[in-house]
Amino acid sequence: MELDSRIVDWFCGIHNNVITRSGVVVYSQLFLSEFNNLTFRATPDYLGTGPWYDWVLVSYVDSNEMSVNYPFKILGFVEKDDKSGPICFGKMRGMQTQREKFDSSVGLFKHWHLERQPHSDQPVYRFVAIDSIIDPCRTFQFTTLALNRLGSSTELTKHVLVVKGRQQEWPSIFLNGIRK
Repeated sequence: MELDSRIVDWFCGIHNNVITRSGVVVYSQLFLSEFNNLTFRATPDYLGTGPWYDWVLVSYVDSNEMSVNYPFKILGFVEKDDKSGPICFGKMRGMQTQREKFDSSVGLFKHWHLERQPHSDQPVYRFVAIDSIIDPCRTFQFTTLALNRLGSSTELTKHVLVVKGRQQEWPSIFLNGIRK
């Protein structure tokens, strides 16, 4: 699949120390038997119907030695340099604002935004090990039109909504009600 020029620049940049070889084949699908034979997809034109990028929850240890789970938008898959298996690349969430933390504490959704370069509106791309994926997640990325009713652009923004765990969290939300 052909990559966005920003992703190509990232692949070729000095910050990428995971894939260092020249000539990288990028895959748009990954079949994982450990996820009930689920196929993860990342394609700019899925079956001729437009873009399709799966979202997953990934787990990693943060700088405070805490295990954290964050939404991750998969943009593709590549083979590791050492041929030990595939790795996915994509966009990670950024830190939640105070408003997003509050909005996430109520209701059926968690509010996040995608990570951006400091002092820039350019996205940050990351590699994520396949074994750090803990679950697929339902996530919706807002368009400019959805955030600003005066505009008409369908360009995606950095704002995302993640549907909370329907089996774990929704029952208590419905039983206890949504706080206001």
